[in-house]
Amino acid sequence: MECNEAFEEVLLRLRIDENSDATCDRVWQDEEVTIRSFHAEDENGQVLRGRLQDGGTTIRLSGLMAKTTYRLTLEHDGPSGLREAVRAPVFRIDLHKPQGAVERDAGDGD
Repeated sequence: MECNEAFEEVLLRLRIDENSDATCDRVWQDEEVTIRSFHAEDENGQVLRGRLQDGGTTIRLSGLMAKTTYRLTLEHDGPSGLREAVRAPVFRIDLHKPQGAVERDAGDGD
């Protein structure tokens, strides 16, 4: 993922894209994935602080910097029946700024 702005904290949720099932037999509308574990680091290998919350449906990441690319690796459990219905599911990542979070001044390096 790529971050264009700096954020003190973001909330990340992983969802099954509603168009994952090409047969249209099942619509995965807004079904969240339960995340068992994750690892997040920036393009230089610096590990991001973070924690799981909301029963494993949300990752709270801290310290995202502007103009930086991040690599997120995670293990998850999808909704029941996902593996039988979809060979290669498509996921959607939702990023939200927590209420009350303050954006950091990204600066321009001067």
